[in-house]
Amino acid sequence: SAHDAGKKVWSTVSDFKNKGVKLNKVLGRKKYRRKLIKNILNTAKEYSIDGINIDFEKVNEESASAYLEFLRELTVRAHKKGFVVSVDVYPVEDYNMHYNYSELGRVADYVIIMAYDEHYSGSEEAGSVSSLGFVQDAVEQAGLYVPSERLTIALPFYTRLWKETKKKGVVELKSEAMTMGDAENWLWENDIEAQWDDETGQYYAKTKIDKTTYEIWLENAKSLKKKISAVKKAGVSNFAFWAMGQEESMIWDTLNKEILE
Repeated sequence: SAHDAGKKVWSTVSDFKNKGVKLNKVLGRKKYRRKLIKNILNTAKEYSIDGINIDFEKVNEESASAYLEFLRELTVRAHKKGFVVSVDVYPVEDYNMHYNYSELGRVADYVIIMAYDEHYSGSEEAGSVSSLGFVQDAVEQAGLYVPSERLTIALPFYTRLWKETKKKGVVELKSEAMTMGDAENWLWENDIEAQWDDETGQYYAKTKIDKTTYEIWLENAKSLKKKISAVKKAGVSNFAFWAMGQEESMIWDTLNKEILE
């Protein structure tokens, strides 16, 4: 269907569900590494894929050199067969510099910075998934290592509903991921009106229901427009989004206008 609409298709290879598999043992041995590359390229050819997106998020210092060697070998072979190669990576921070952003920028056709999960399920405090300042910092730091024409900024189609309760003096914080539509429905069902927050560049709401305090930072057309404008102002014009199906259909009108025009 995507091809019929004139679109290119990149297929993602991730390490999300490799329970019990040590990345260094797979990528660190030439035999296994090249078998994986062969399988990826054969599958891409079988399904008429146009590009390969590598989303390995469990790379540590031990497996970092093997990971880069895997990307080098994959890209050489992929280019010979006409495939584009992109790689997903966290925003630049001291604790993940082992990903070697400069080398990623030389090897891959596109380096996709996942400018979300500023606050995530394991966070100790409630907060935005992707505030405007967080995105601005992500593109600025990545630009120190990756050429702008190869840099892609990934933005979220989701948010988190934060729930804080207190039991016997102990504060318990939980959250659940929500699509754009689910978040709007939750506000409507609870008769809550979110207010615009200039600091995060998002609509924000806080309320208390029974003994639980709820907080939410919304992602919608206005917040994404702010983020896209900031990224383009920094000299980057490539965008990605996580994930298809979590957006409201009307969001595409905004994206097409802000990105393509």
